[in-house]
Amino acid sequence: NPGDVVVPCLGRPFQLGMLYDMRRDCLIPGLTLWDNNKLQKHKNVIPKHFTQMEVSTSDSLEDKAASMNISGSLKLSVLSGKVNVAGSAKYFNDNKKSTKQSRITLKYHISTHFEHLTMDHLDHKSFQYTEVFDSDLGTHVVTAVLYGADAFLVFNRDLDSNEEKTEVEGSFKGALRNISCYGISVEGGASMKLNENEKAVTDKFSCTFYGDFTLPTNPFSFEGAMDIYKQLPNMLGEKGKNAVPLKVWLYPLAKLDSKAAKCVRDISNSLITAVSDVIESLNNAEIRCNDLAVDTAAQAFPAFHQKIQELKKKCNDYKLDLLKKVGSLLPLIRGGQEEECDLVDLLKHHEESPFSSTELDQWIKIKQDEADVLKSFLEKLECPAPDVYKSIGKVFAHTEDVVCFTFTSLYKPDPFLDYLINYTDEKSEKRYKGKREKPESWLTQDVGQRMRKTLKLFNGLKSSSKSNNTKFIVVSDYNEENPGACIMLYRGECDDTVCFIPPSKPICSTTGAVTDSSVTVKLSPACESTVKRNLDIEHVINFLSKYISKGAIDMKFSPDVDNNPANPHIQRNQTIDVHKLCVIMRNDTGKKY
Repeated sequence: NPGDVVVPCLGRPFQLGMLYDMRRDCLIPGLTLWDNNKLQKHKNVIPKHFTQMEVSTSDSLEDKAASMNISGSLKLSVLSGKVNVAGSAKYFNDNKKSTKQSRITLKYHISTHFEHLTMDHLDHKSFQYTEVFDSDLGTHVVTAVLYGADAFLVFNRDLDSNEEKTEVEGSFKGALRNISCYGISVEGGASMKLNENEKAVTDKFSCTFYGDFTLPTNPFSFEGAMDIYKQLPNMLGEKGKNAVPLKVWLYPLAKLDSKAAKCVRDISNSLITAVSDVIESLNNAEIRCNDLAVDTAAQAFPAFHQKIQELKKKCNDYKLDLLKKVGSLLPLIRGGQEEECDLVDLLKHHEESPFSSTELDQWIKIKQDEADVLKSFLEKLECPAPDVYKSIGKVFAHTEDVVCFTFTSLYKPDPFLDYLINYTDEKSEKRYKGKREKPESWLTQDVGQRMRKTLKLFNGLKSSSKSNNTKFIVVSDYNEENPGACIMLYRGECDDTVCFIPPSKPICSTTGAVTDSSVTVKLSPACESTVKRNLDIEHVINFLSKYISKGAIDMKFSPDVDNNPANPHIQRNQTIDVHKLCVIMRNDTGKKY
């Protein structure tokens, strides 16, 4: 009929003669223009046998909506939860969890018959319940229903780092083509004819089934899915008695009676696309957070993992809040109570928020770069993620001294993340008015250079160590004074910790007394930041190798105290036991640290 609107059922229990409210995209149960006996007596039933199969590798909202015939503002109603989908339509809400995931969807569609009202039903004389026109509850009446069933078989597989998604998906689709049912009716069943290579590909995929069929068992593998797939036509029963409504035709009540409620306007396509794109970008942000949450950096460092999880949660909370507002605006705009500009303003506020795609993409990109650097450092430290210490307390049970390569900036506050959290936690109608922060990384060029130098020094200390009482570990601890990384020194008997800075190369040195068993060298003072702290740490001073052999020689050196008034407490004689590779510095009290 002219003016009919075609709507997918999406698992909703449509029947001929039911009322529908296009403003809210919902069925109106219990109200009709005709009694059931009259409907059943005068309806027409036409066989409509049709079978179709499609394969898709896309998981975008747009492509999923197209495969389910969801068009117009109905897509916004589904996204916002105004339409509760069921059966095969649940596929719309199934999203990928990772960008490193290969997904292939096999759609099976079959129609059985078509029911519709005759034109006689639309004659005013045939209406039995005319009070419907005064109820303001429904805007349309169901005049035709297409019956059948849909099924979506979603195959997923996590990709290895060395695998290309297009190659894996191409191999899987090739296996589908070798099944005799591919692209044609499966009335006669399907035969599984896969070679060893194809079987190796398909065995790695898991399966999730969304359908309008009642299955004896849910398939989890490709082989199980194909076994179910072969049985789908028979599951509809004799003459399609188990078929469900797939699509309905709706006729405006206002064309039957001018007093009836009507849908004043629909949402423009440009706005529908804009809202859909916003939700897609928020979904993608959550997916990228999922990837970062299982990355080496997140597994090794709880602080990094926590920030990723916080952003993911806030993105989801914000998305749900945004969709709730969209859902509340839809019936008001369709009913003429609000204008489209209210939805435009909502999108404008989104673009001005920290959840805009630009800022979220920037923050996640920063975290990905940080994760790559952290992973690279752990590889060079030969430290797997599980071996990164969360606490050094247990280490002292087995060793006396601990040398820590310490990542110092992972616990550093993130102003943008804090701003984002406050933005969503604000209870009042006015948004958070704190200082607007932009995504920034602690990993600047200078910090990166400092970390590389620290890594080289740490690995040098580790390779030169010969003591069984010294343990070299990797930890994360916030240290604002040493951004990026530093080497921390711990002794089991001391509560104090020291950030190690290597002694500087002396400006000049002179040889003092030389005997058969010792040599005295007069050296310039080491780096002030090192000598002003008392150390007892296994270490090899590279420049000493110029003056001593590898034998067990006692060496004494005298710092040039006269030329170093900033360090008056250093004794003139400090002993280095080269064989034990130990630097011992004493202050004027003679206390050993």
